[in-house]
Amino acid sequence: MPQYKAIIFDRDGTLNATSRGKGGYVLKADEMTLLPFVKESLQKLKSQGLGLYIFTQQRCIGKGLLTEEGLKDIHNKLNQLLGEEAAIDAFYHCPHLVDEGCACSKPKPGMLFDILRDFDLKKEEVLVVGDSLRDFYAAENAGMDFAFVPNDLGKHTDQEYAATGAPYFQNLHDLVAKVF
Repeated sequence: MPQYKAIIFDRDGTLNATSRGKGGYVLKADEMTLLPFVKESLQKLKSQGLGLYIFTQQRCIGKGLLTEEGLKDIHNKLNQLLGEEAAIDAFYHCPHLVDEGCACSKPKPGMLFDILRDFDLKKEEVLVVGDSLRDFYAAENAGMDFAFVPNDLGKHTDQEYAATGAPYFQNLHDLVAKVF
């Protein structure tokens, strides 16, 4: 794989545990729980000078289950759990419902393009990491490299991941150890 300057992560199921209630949404800061190996893996990436960003679908805002301020609290809690050596540099989210016609709802690449623009990155300098097919298709639609890590709910089968042709890793630690 090429030399990357940044990694853009999906959040739920990739970095943090997916909630078992309310459609899988993390709706309160105290519900934020890191998945195994996440903190150590992000520390290693940061120590190598990579920028760390999140692009996350948060339809719970459009559904009225969470406010923008509540989402900021959740992201602050995530960075608190990660600590300074592994903190996320910027968070991007799509609050829209599926039928709202925005450019940011995955698998549309709007959030990815916003990160590229805001941090003066070229698409070949960034790896996108996620747990779902919609994450993969967002990266593909942006022309960016992608890698799968399985989510904590078993949403997709190994065959579904393999059919995309994108690299698949058992967890974030496995990805970091093999790619960086």
